[in-house]
Amino acid sequence: MKLPSNKIIFLLFFFIFFVASNYAQNVGINSSGASADPSAAVDISSTTTGFLLPRMTTTQRDAIPTPATGLMVYNLSDNCLQYYDGGTWSPCLGAALKNEMDCSSISNGANPIVGQALTAANSITIDVVVNVLSTYTITTNTANGYSYSASGTFGSTGIQTVTLTGSGTPTAAQTDAFTLTMNGSSTTCNTSITAVTIQPSCKAYLAAGSTTDGDYTIDPDGAGGNAPVDCYCDMTTDGGGWTLVASSKGAFDDQSMPYHSELTTLSPTVLNNGIWDGMNPMVGANSDIRFSAKTTSGATTFDVDLAFYACTWYPVLTASTSDASICFYDNDGNGTQHGLPARKNIISGATLPAGDQWNVGYLEGEDSCGDTGDFTVDFDNRGMDGTQTDGTDWGEDDNVQKCGSVQSGTYYFFIWVRE
Repeated sequence: MKLPSNKIIFLLFFFIFFVASNYAQNVGINSSGASADPSAAVDISSTTTGFLLPRMTTTQRDAIPTPATGLMVYNLSDNCLQYYDGGTWSPCLGAALKNEMDCSSISNGANPIVGQALTAANSITIDVVVNVLSTYTITTNTANGYSYSASGTFGSTGIQTVTLTGSGTPTAAQTDAFTLTMNGSSTTCNTSITAVTIQPSCKAYLAAGSTTDGDYTIDPDGAGGNAPVDCYCDMTTDGGGWTLVASSKGAFDDQSMPYHSELTTLSPTVLNNGIWDGMNPMVGANSDIRFSAKTTSGATTFDVDLAFYACTWYPVLTASTSDASICFYDNDGNGTQHGLPARKNIISGATLPAGDQWNVGYLEGEDSCGDTGDFTVDFDNRGMDGTQTDGTDWGEDDNVQKCGSVQSGTYYFFIWVRE
């Protein structure tokens, strides 16, 4: 007759208790009759069989009510021994150390563009928990004509960020699924990336689902005669969708200029003396314009960051390649004015509504239309000859560069537009 398992367990523990109680010594379980080792409460000896712990899945293990500290099981889900330490179940005992990807850390770079080969901006980053110093290769599947990969050597343990570079050319505008795999690891991670068609502006990319700051290829005039160009897009500040139209080491004049490659960077290396006029097909008389500046090239934040909404400023400032032909709030408020737009100090969060006059009754952007030593804006102060330490001065005043509350240096100036 076969006894139920619960009765067998009861009889086994009853036997151990009975023997231990009667002999008040350690218990030896073996076929030779040998005594137990003095250091062991129970000493099991065999050369033909093993000690079999309770075997269960992770779900069954987690269903054990109030597990005792030191309780051991064999986890069938992970194929390993585990014990309860009084608060949680241990990692697998005896498992070899290995490197593992942290799937929750995945970050995708700029969206790839249909018909264009992927660049450094089209990337995937992921954190790897490094326990073993070794070489690594992380790859994805190929989808829609493109894929991602990275390889190298881990030089230190801990969390290391790996950047996968893209290769190939997307063939269709769609969302593509990618699975990341790493040599020596059974872990796989999944992410989705949307290949997009060339958009006319950063705001259009934002509307199409691109939310990462970086370089994008834009085509403001669409089927017109101008070729697409690469520009830096700020997709995260003040609602995002800002297209960079001026980027210069040093203050520049209020005039238009052709496209240049430093419109892809926030660390310009030369004076670019003007504002790119290529966004005029997209930007009308009621567009947003933003003035940013910083004192240090490599800084990741701005010292001045002012936005002006639903105004005519961009078409005005790019109407001519000649500074003398453009009049921007000149002559102490007695010259050509361009409205009282709503505005925001992005750094402080302060806002002023449309129709709110500057605190001295006007903004002065330059002394006279042809003054090449003047081109400045301010949040609520007068601009030219105003309070120089209020932290919101941008541009050049009588040949002196102004970046927030500092003057007289060579600073880094930027203008953005959003239709």
